[in-house]
Amino acid sequence: TGIRQLIIASGADASRLTATDIAFSLAPRINSAGRLGKPDRAVQLMLSSNSDECRELAEWLNEENTRRHACERDISRQAWAAIEHDPSIADEPVVIISGDGWNSGVIGIFAARLAERMGKPSIVLAIEGDIARGSCRGPEGFSFHRALCECADLLTVFGGHSQAAGFTIETDKIDLFRRRINDYAATVDIPVPQLMTDCELPVSYVNLTLASGLAPLEPFGTGNPSPLVTIRGAQLRDVRAVGGGGHQRLTLSDGRGQLTAMLFGVDTSSFRMKPGDTVDCVVTVGAKTFRGVTSVDAVVRDIRLSSTDCEDIIRGERLFERLRSEQPLERDEAEQLHPSRDDTAAVYRYIRASAGLDEPETICARLGTLSYAKVRTAIEVLRECGLVSTRIVGGRRLVSAVPSPIGCELERSPMMKRLISLKGE
Repeated sequence: TGIRQLIIASGADASRLTATDIAFSLAPRINSAGRLGKPDRAVQLMLSSNSDECRELAEWLNEENTRRHACERDISRQAWAAIEHDPSIADEPVVIISGDGWNSGVIGIFAARLAERMGKPSIVLAIEGDIARGSCRGPEGFSFHRALCECADLLTVFGGHSQAAGFTIETDKIDLFRRRINDYAATVDIPVPQLMTDCELPVSYVNLTLASGLAPLEPFGTGNPSPLVTIRGAQLRDVRAVGGGGHQRLTLSDGRGQLTAMLFGVDTSSFRMKPGDTVDCVVTVGAKTFRGVTSVDAVVRDIRLSSTDCEDIIRGERLFERLRSEQPLERDEAEQLHPSRDDTAAVYRYIRASAGLDEPETICARLGTLSYAKVRTAIEVLRECGLVSTRIVGGRRLVSAVPSPIGCELERSPMMKRLISLKGE
């Protein structure tokens, strides 16, 4: 009775209930009761056989789920605004963000999203007067339990496991905790998150036949994730903004077939790929029926220009982070990071000509002549000289030219000075 009323309250179709409905409509409503402090109401819904009581409880859960979404949105908006205001937060090995009045039952949801977007261990703290409660999420291979053990003397209580943990700390110890856990993380080789795919197919093979073939593998979820398909060398034929510009509808082609796929959570201003680009992407594939017509339901999980060298980006980012945090560097490592005046000028010309927001990875791929390490350093030197600005938007580092720069000599940049010193010039 309770489940039936919850299905009705959620708006799902009871006659065609899918695993997706359960995972994204029913489960979050049950989960919201516990997150907002009243798990007994969800238990009562499961146990009751009284239709009127179940209807009332299901509607209450619906309202609580709406309230949970509102809490998530508020935390997300405030957190990303704080990171945009102070991008150095995102430069630390462990990203730590805190807020007054945040709901401690909801911060774990945003911590997971933050870790996924940043590709780094992430901690979200809900401050309640003199006490703060933290939720930790991180990539496989980085042990949050071990990291918290290194800071145990600062914590009131902590627990969890490798990739997810929680703790309580006195508010006046947060800054020291931030330094200590980042000092520890700097000594650890934090693995780069990887998206493991199940197969590689051309665009023309991603069709209803494939979607139908995958259907028997359902239900998909945590223990049985949706298969991921890699598509390489596809031509981006069209880009259309949807949802007020917050999402993109992409049309991909390989010359023999065409695929429409949704890219969620990337707004128009920060999506810098354009029709005609050759791209690699990872998609999930399903089928959807609307007004009696069944079509492929493809969702983009990741996308990049085909010319992107991921290994170069990983090596370059790690080198750059060591330079930025003033860790020891060998002379040959400094050489790999040091852009010449011509290199820096090429990066600046591209940024000015693009007349918008671009990621360092995209700039590197489009230039095609410089290593990522040198592009990343050149951007920072240009920023220190007041020629470009950088900001973090939704976990993506975006670069744009300053409209009327005053400018300065590149050699006066603190980062350039350090590189020159490391090289012994």
